[in-house]
Amino acid sequence: MGTSLGPRPLDDTVAALRSTRVLGSLDDGVLRSIAEAAEWEMVEAGEAVCEQGAPADALYLLISGRLSVVTTTEHGIERMVGHVYPGEPVGEMALLSDERRSATVRALRDSVLLRLDQSDFRQLIPQHPAALLALNRLLIERLHDLLQGRRSKVLERVIAVVPACPGAPVRALSTRLTELPGARRLRVIDATHVREALGTATIGPLGPHDRVASWLEAQEATGDTLLLVGDAEDEAWTRRCLRHADRILFVGVGTASPGGLPWSEVIANRTDTHARRRRDLALVHPDDAVAPSPAGPWLDTLDVDLHHHVRLGVRPDIKRLRRFICGEAVGLSLSGGAARGLAHLGVLRALEELQVPVDFVCGTSMGAIVGSQLALGLSAAAARASTKRGFGSWKIFDWTLPVTSACGGRWFEAHLRATFGDRGVEDLWLPFRCVSASLIRAQPVVHRRGPVWRAVLASSALPGVFPPIVEGDDLLADGVLLDNLPVHHAVEAGCGHIIAVNVINTLDTTMASGMVLPSEPLQRLAERLLPGAGRRTPGLTDYVLRSFFLPTLRDIEGIRRKSDLYIEPPVNQFHYLDVRPFDEIVEVGYGAARERLAAWLAQSPSVPRR
Repeated sequence: MGTSLGPRPLDDTVAALRSTRVLGSLDDGVLRSIAEAAEWEMVEAGEAVCEQGAPADALYLLISGRLSVVTTTEHGIERMVGHVYPGEPVGEMALLSDERRSATVRALRDSVLLRLDQSDFRQLIPQHPAALLALNRLLIERLHDLLQGRRSKVLERVIAVVPACPGAPVRALSTRLTELPGARRLRVIDATHVREALGTATIGPLGPHDRVASWLEAQEATGDTLLLVGDAEDEAWTRRCLRHADRILFVGVGTASPGGLPWSEVIANRTDTHARRRRDLALVHPDDAVAPSPAGPWLDTLDVDLHHHVRLGVRPDIKRLRRFICGEAVGLSLSGGAARGLAHLGVLRALEELQVPVDFVCGTSMGAIVGSQLALGLSAAAARASTKRGFGSWKIFDWTLPVTSACGGRWFEAHLRATFGDRGVEDLWLPFRCVSASLIRAQPVVHRRGPVWRAVLASSALPGVFPPIVEGDDLLADGVLLDNLPVHHAVEAGCGHIIAVNVINTLDTTMASGMVLPSEPLQRLAERLLPGAGRRTPGLTDYVLRSFFLPTLRDIEGIRRKSDLYIEPPVNQFHYLDVRPFDEIVEVGYGAARERLAAWLAQSPSVPRR
């Protein structure tokens, strides 16, 4: 799998073992015994260290670089399950259990490992049981994290900042990123720094043991996050940046076209598909731009995980990109809930007042309606005023002949068109996702591109109330049916702090409180029109909509585990389709969010502020 690097001085191997998390505390005698049996190997970016299903033939210790851990289902679907960082072991579970490898481990970047063959491992363990105890401790720790459902924090120390078109301001953007304060120190390194430090005019051959790679590893050991800045005129250095990085940030000019560079094949396609390094795109726009230039042509060409619209002179844009790079971005996930979802507007106000930035938004139904306005760049007050114009009166319910739905949805659509115009989801200032449900394929549909108004309309097309949206050969309905609180999109976006707001309370006793169901149809109608004292019957809409939300409520514990802060405003007293208490619902959301956010911020000083 890897390439042997040949023998190294024993003291170097002992020092490398001492740097590892699992064996670093062992005494010198044990480390020297292990070092005598260990072999040095290099694994290039994208290459496998071990394959799922293969026999367990060795234990590996990562010395430098970074690895990804991927499992493959019987249907061939790959799932990223974790990362391996310097100092951590690989393959210890299969070796200890004498089973086949449970996952495939690949190099995200050029990596150096120490390999200990199975036969040597079995000879050393009886002689040095402390090593086995150290491995067992690590296994127990990993199992505990798995059982607790903890979200692993991805630590990316080396970022390649590479031009994606001629004239891309990679150096200016990198400099702006380093000028801002943050928990992690960013440092720019370009080809000039390397040449001055090493006294060489050329970068030299690729590989982790030439002088350039050794120098870069030494810089990484300082603990700084390195921004390796590529150069459109220096292909050798830029390709080195791409190979040495944990993450790639392509930089483009919003009004330009991608490509036209020697490494355009890397821009257009992932060369490390199995390793799955994160790839981002920063599109730079003029400081006075009111709306971003269309990102569609760029996304048609580039294969990236996330794209960002930035203006070099607009501080919040640069701070947002910095938070993403450093793993400190704040993601906000908003649930559907019809009129109860108006509470999200109060959440936006609380976030604004407490100076908590939002860097990524995802939502369903009313959560999509509110979240999309935040992503558009509206303040909490402006989003509230806009939502009240569109949804603060009975105009939203334009009743029609109930063939497909009770309402025609014309007022709803007209309001969304007026709010967003022809803006695309991909052209909002904040990264945004919303979810609808495919009635044909019985699958959730994630809206990443296309007109915002249409995406939000589909996400909010409540069955029976509004008509479904025709999309090609598909019919799209409200996302509440399949994914009412899409927290996992914030996880996939790499957000380090995730806030989930659920307006569908887990326990809703109001529907049955003091309830007596009349036995006869006419009696039921009378009770609805002239409610008797002490008797309450559930409304048809409350009854049906509560049923829609049950799938999400069943997964609420999983949603909590994926979130750093879970907020559930007490909105049970409001009917799902009653928009008349608009202001009251908003204030309930504000009060609940303000209290929960203040407590969270007091306990979590690492949460960024504006």
